[in-house]
Amino acid sequence: MKTLSTYTEKKINVLLAKYNGFFAFSQSQIDEAKKQDIKYVSRGGGLYHEAGKQKEFDADYELMIKEAIQQDLKENGKEAIIKRALTNYESYYTCDISDAVESLKDYGITKEEIQAVFRVELSKHDD
Repeated sequence: MKTLSTYTEKKINVLLAKYNGFFAFSQSQIDEAKKQDIKYVSRGGGLYHEAGKQKEFDADYELMIKEAIQQDLKENGKEAIIKRALTNYESYYTCDISDAVESLKDYGITKEEIQAVFRVELSKHDD
């Protein structure tokens, strides 16, 4: 099954190119990636892009994520996405769905919907 990153992978590269952005995790990587005469801002997580463009970058990034979420929902459906999150956060082992709930907030998926899927899936293993 595809994941959200599947839908954002190519789009993030377009976004980075638009804002002279890159990911770097050491000074040598920063020095190698940066262009002369451009000031950069660190956004955390190794992300750098042209300074003074934070609002525009954030707006484009938010739109990219919203479009990717809609595509993910369309292609995979809520139930499969919930199961994917529950598995990724090992909720079936820990019996704690809080990380899955947090990760699916932007999807518009409620805690109650996640609990319902969790209970059904968990009951399949009780037999």
